[in-house]
Amino acid sequence: MHRLIKKRAENLIVFILLIVILNLCAAKKIYAQVVINEFSSAASTDWVELYSSEEIDISGWILDDEGTKSDIKVFPQGTQIGPSTNSYLVVETSDRLNNGGDIIYLFNKDRTEVDKISYGNKGGVCLALANSSVGRYPDANATIERFKSPSKNTTNNNTEFDPCPAPTLEPTTTPVPTSKPMSTPKPTSTPKPVQTQKVTTLTNVPILRTITIADENNQPTNSTSEDNPATNSALSLGIAEINSAEVVPTPQVLGEKSRKLPPIALTLTVSGLLLSLSAFFPLIKNRFRNRIGNDKKII
Repeated sequence: MHRLIKKRAENLIVFILLIVILNLCAAKKIYAQVVINEFSSAASTDWVELYSSEEIDISGWILDDEGTKSDIKVFPQGTQIGPSTNSYLVVETSDRLNNGGDIIYLFNKDRTEVDKISYGNKGGVCLALANSSVGRYPDANATIERFKSPSKNTTNNNTEFDPCPAPTLEPTTTPVPTSKPMSTPKPTSTPKPVQTQKVTTLTNVPILRTITIADENNQPTNSTSEDNPATNSALSLGIAEINSAEVVPTPQVLGEKSRKLPPIALTLTVSGLLLSLSAFFPLIKNRFRNRIGNDKKII
C-alpha cells in the first residue's frame, strides 16, 4: 500500500515538471533589451533613438505616439539593431511629437508593447528644452533624465544633466469663516412704579355685639349693644352705620333643647325597627298560609 502511494506521488511530481517545461518553451520571447533610449521634441525636427545591447531583427516593428491614427514608422524587412551593426537606431519623426507632452510607444510586429516613455502633461519626465533632449541614463537604464546637450546616435553615459524643476505647489486658499451678525439686544423696559395704596385707619369704630337671651317662654330674643352711646341712638331710629363690626359667636341659649337626633340614637332606632319587622314577618306568613288552607277546605 505504501509503495503504491509513493509511486503515485512520484508520477504527480513528474507531471507537474512537464507542465512547467512546456510553458517555458511556449512562452513568447521578451524584447526588453530593445528600448527607447533618447528623444527630442523641442528641436526643429523631432527624433527618437532606439538602443539594443543584443543583435535583434526588428522587421515589422512599430514606432508610434498617443492619439494618432497613423504610425510614426513601421520598420521594413531586414531591419537589424545590435552591436554587430549599430546599437543605436535614430528615427526622424519631423514634427510628430507634441511639445506639451506625449507618450512614445514601441511595439513588435504582433503589436505587443515593448517599451514606452511619457513626458510633459502626460506624466513621467519633464519637457525637453530647445537644443536639449530626454533619455535614459546610462543607456537602457530605467532612470530617465533631461540632458543639457543631445547625445543623438551615441551613448548617454557621458551626458550632463539638466534636472527637471520641482513642481510648484499651487497655494491652497484657506476659507475664512464668515462671522454671523450679532443680534441687536432689545432694550430692557423700565418697570413702572407700583402705586402704593393708602391704608386708612379707622378710629372710634363702634363694635357691634349680638347677645341671645331666652325669655320666659324659652323664645330667644336678640339684643344688640354697643360701646358707643351714639350708636344706641342710631339703633333706636332703626339705622346702623357700621364700617367695621366684630361678630361674636352666639352662645347656646340655656334651657334650649337640641332638635337634632344623635347618630347613635338614629342607628339604634333603625336597628330596632328592623328587628321588629323580622319578628312579625313569620307570624304574618303563617296567618296567610292558614287562611289559604281554610279557603281550600271550604271549596
